[in-house]
Amino acid sequence: MTMHSAVTAATSAATGAALDAAAIADHVAARIDAAALETRPFDHVYVRDVLPAEVYRRALALRPADGLYRELRKRDSLRPDGHSPRLKFELLPEFLARLPGEQQAFWGELTVALASDAVQRAFRRKFAAALKRRFGDAAGTVGLYPIPMLLRDEPGYRISIHSDTPRKGITVQLYLPQDERQAHLGTIFHAAGPDGRLHEATRMKFLPNSLYAFPVAPTSFHSLDDVTAADGVRHSLMLTYYVEQGWLDTVRRHGKRVLNALADRARAAARPST
Repeated sequence: MTMHSAVTAATSAATGAALDAAAIADHVAARIDAAALETRPFDHVYVRDVLPAEVYRRALALRPADGLYRELRKRDSLRPDGHSPRLKFELLPEFLARLPGEQQAFWGELTVALASDAVQRAFRRKFAAALKRRFGDAAGTVGLYPIPMLLRDEPGYRISIHSDTPRKGITVQLYLPQDERQAHLGTIFHAAGPDGRLHEATRMKFLPNSLYAFPVAPTSFHSLDDVTAADGVRHSLMLTYYVEQGWLDTVRRHGKRVLNALADRARAAARPST
């Protein structure tokens, strides 16, 4: 399928009830391949027009209801009442099943596209050198398991400087703002200065239909300034590729999914009926 036909098919399908996941995956992979690899302060890409325009429009219109999100707790970002201002909706079958028909179909197919082998291969090609540095000869075959989730960062959320857990192989965040008014809310990348302290090196712009991605490394330091009441809610889609090397990683992944699904059911059962 050519790039033109892929975009046409994806856009055409997006105007109806179903998406063409393969066409969208081809479009996203092509955008990643076309993006320039930046090496400072660490290897990363910043990609614009990630999704076909009509698909992006529907992604904004078909976000899950606020009440379906669960807290994603970070010790350095909690409200005075102990609750987290970062909320998540994991785009996994056990959670997608709670969405009404059109939303369930849309996010189900978009998840298939974003978590596809085609998109993962594009990231592997782009970050081949960094993956080689980390995994050596196993870089081409190391297991990378994608977990996609929607995020709502509400006022009060912030992220202190960190490099991400080594359980992650590649971190990807697709920004989902309505317009450019939240451009200043992009993730900040840091580098060590002459004094040995970490300083801001560059900032990703929080623009519609854009993403950044980087291979996780000891030097992949990043952060986020406080989200203020004037900023409003910061919407995004996080696509994290977890390293899966051996049966223990597989058991850990499945166990976490089971526990999260059970916790979500308990939360839904405890919610007052209307």
